Amino acid sequence: MLQILSEISHNPVILVSSVILILFRILPPKEINGWYGYRTSRSMKSTIHWNFAQRFSANMFLIINLSLLAAQLIAFSIYGESMLIDVVVLGLWLVGMVYSFFQVEKNLEALS
Repeated sequence: MLQILSEISHNPVILVSSVILILFRILPPKEINGWYGYRTSRSMKSTIHWNFAQRFSANMFLIINLSLLAAQLIAFSIYGESMLIDVVVLGLWLVGMVYSFFQVEKNLEALS
């Protein structure tokens, strides 16, 4: 188990972003601001849009990150350390973030 955690530390993007997302779930930005949170023109349209976007995006991003973290742990336990696993996980993470963005925006549009 320590070896797997050591291997994940070579590519900590998923782990670090998961910790940040958990913090966002616990302490979401309360007011519309230009510094942090899910910030798009649609999400900043009103307080209702802002609160919805913060909750929905945090949930989407967290599900994707935790799924990828689990997949990374399983892949490392089966195949050992591999640059290919790191690249695939990062690629899937990027795809997941783009997918999440479109889902949040689609739901914000439906909210309007």
